[in-house]
Amino acid sequence: MAITILLESLEGQQRERDLVKKLFVHLWAEKVFSDKDIKTGMILTAEQLEDVVLDNPSAPKHFGDLIGKLILSDVIEFGFLVDILKKTEDTFLKRQVYDSALRAVKSGPNAQSVMSQQAILDECERLLASTWGATVPVDTFFGAWVKLFTIYLLVFAILLEFSLVET
Repeated sequence: MAITILLESLEGQQRERDLVKKLFVHLWAEKVFSDKDIKTGMILTAEQLEDVVLDNPSAPKHFGDLIGKLILSDVIEFGFLVDILKKTEDTFLKRQVYDSALRAVKSGPNAQSVMSQQAILDECERLLASTWGATVPVDTFFGAWVKLFTIYLLVFAILLEFSLVET
């Protein structure tokens, strides 16, 4: 149920996303949703983000904003952002989620206590920097074609090299 609400909210207006955040916080506080329910929904959303972005290009930003707000509300811990980034495959989407989550956290009242967790920030940056193609900020569809074309060129160069060596 949480995943359906979450995915639908990514396509809605800001007011709807704020209401979903309040709903999650309330259902979590009332023990209707457990920590595991919220985290499972967030992980499943991260795994589906590449598909969601096709219909809603701003979904990663909205998802990151929701993550940041849930961190500020103590529904999820800041370290869970590392798990979300690990489950988000596309580098550009990872960066959008991370940047939006940090922006939301920095705007909150307890931003300094959250942002003082340097080890988590370092791990997030390591995940973002270690992914192949991290420096190419292109949309998901175009990015896939760029990667495919790059692989094609590498294979072509290798085949050309072998054909030159044999002659």
